[in-house]
Amino acid sequence: MPTPTLAPNATLADVAGTLLKPDDYVRVAYFKMKELEKEHGPLVLRIGIMGTGKVPHYRFDELSRSMIFDREHIHSIPVAVFNGRNHEPLVPEGEEPDILHERNWSSRGLNFAEVEGVFRKIRGLTR
Repeated sequence: MPTPTLAPNATLADVAGTLLKPDDYVRVAYFKMKELEKEHGPLVLRIGIMGTGKVPHYRFDELSRSMIFDREHIHSIPVAVFNGRNHEPLVPEGEEPDILHERNWSSRGLNFAEVEGVFRKIRGLTR
């Protein structure tokens, strides 16, 4: 089994400086998230941690909260998964290959406002 090369909690904000084409990558991911949220509601964007951070695969998850023994548990449910190089779906609809295993993905995600902040920073609109 390959070893992750990125930190287990890396986010898009953490790898923004290492992306091959940061403006293109974040722009496409931002607009995909915006469209998916129209259908699914609030999502988080998580990146794959098995690569170098130059073109990480990414996925959008819904967060489900449940109470078990008076403790809140948060579960990530994948909505869509994309190839970081071409932004095409990475997983055919209805399939759940090994790539979706939690060990391949960051434990942290960014919400829409945070992704927008990364996009604005790359575009030089904020510091």
